[in-house]
Amino acid sequence: RDTGEAIHDIIESCLNDRIAINKSILILVNKNGNKKDIESSISPILNTSEQTEGVVIVFHDETQRRQLENTIKYQAAHDPLTDLLNRDAFDLELADHVYDAANNDKNHVLCYLDLDRFKLINDTGGHTAGDQCLIQITSLIQSCIRSDDVLGRLGGDEFGLILQNCTHDSALKITSSITKAISDMELKWEGCDYNLGVSIGINPLNETTKDATDAIRKADLACYTAKDQGRGQVYIYEEKDSELIKRQEETYWATRITETIENNRLRLYAQPIVSLREEKTSNPHVEILVRLIDEDNKLVPPDAFIPAAERYNLMHLIDRKIILEAFRFINKHSRHDCDNTHYSTNLSGNTLSDENIVEDILD
Repeated sequence: RDTGEAIHDIIESCLNDRIAINKSILILVNKNGNKKDIESSISPILNTSEQTEGVVIVFHDETQRRQLENTIKYQAAHDPLTDLLNRDAFDLELADHVYDAANNDKNHVLCYLDLDRFKLINDTGGHTAGDQCLIQITSLIQSCIRSDDVLGRLGGDEFGLILQNCTHDSALKITSSITKAISDMELKWEGCDYNLGVSIGINPLNETTKDATDAIRKADLACYTAKDQGRGQVYIYEEKDSELIKRQEETYWATRITETIENNRLRLYAQPIVSLREEKTSNPHVEILVRLIDEDNKLVPPDAFIPAAERYNLMHLIDRKIILEAFRFINKHSRHDCDNTHYSTNLSGNTLSDENIVEDILD
């Protein structure tokens, strides 16, 4: 079954050498060339003198079960909407290509694709429109790549692409054709015309690539950098790239912010607000600022973690903590504040758009 080659003369082997075969997986080909998957067993027939008199062969038709197994395996590895490899199957392919690049001196290229403005289609046209869009996008991408390249759907509107044995210039040429094809596409749905784009991050696979997880992380970083640069862009990952280093720092802090707040490692500072025209104002005025204390008990300035908090929608947690600690400070010291100090604090746009923030501040 695995090789498609004709088997040896099993009857002769059984008669002469008394070789028995149990549950051998074969393909049975009939006179018309039709094939069936079978499970076969063969045993010699012995007489009372222990001489071989014949052979018993049993065929069990496994065709339907094999087809069902293959269907289940296929469904487990493919996205039901686009029929592309799903995330798990794509990760296995990527692991093989990372190994191939590291050990066989091959040059493969990993691309991470993220659609621009796809959420608008889902929100206005519904998920049926979104599904139809993804089907069309899949067809467009497939028309731009080579037959041996590997395309998978990694999630919602994200795709993974492995360009096999691909040079730097060829990868740029292919990804540029993909971005143009998608930007030129128009989706017409219920009287509305939708235009999309795609941002692509490129991560070359070579002997320095650690593993599949590291490869996809770097391609993802490059993709988000492409989005930052105006969407519809292609960005290549390079280890010493300042933009990517900044992005990596942001992702690091995004994973630590909640822990930092829970462990009470935010510190409030204040700087005076003074008038350049008046010598002395009627009430002292200060602006409340925030710092962070890291594991080594060192101060971390806000420009290291605030951009990450804003990008990953965590700023409202920091703002609420600042508000709470600021009021605690005022409550503790207000009875000794003869000058009736005014306090100002900055709130992010995300916090201001939170419908519960006013009620929380009043509380």
